[in-house]
Amino acid sequence: MMANQGGFPTSHTTSTTTKVTPLIWFDKSYVQTVPGLLKASAIGIDLIAFIIGQFGDTHSGRVGFFSFTSMMAFWLSLILLALYCFHVVEKLHFWPWLLVEFAYCLVWTAFYFLSSL
Repeated sequence: MMANQGGFPTSHTTSTTTKVTPLIWFDKSYVQTVPGLLKASAIGIDLIAFIIGQFGDTHSGRVGFFSFTSMMAFWLSLILLALYCFHVVEKLHFWPWLLVEFAYCLVWTAFYFLSSL
């Protein structure tokens, strides 16, 4: 047996490969997971926020920005949910989806905060 030099284990290394299927299919079980439920609830809350925002003075810039924020959040969240449900995210595995979704959530949180002031 070899001596363990430098604190590294002496076991064998393994490698894994990622197999991507060329098919795009609808998977309704994603909506039943925690991330899917959160996206679906965000879509519902965005739609409710837009409807409530329409009761305000629609000619006001503040209400207009809130309406823009809630409707864009609705559509972008719906697109993200569709991408996950149809496994398009798996096809584009080279794209940093978690970073993109984090940046989207960060920007829209700031937009919601500014529009609610």
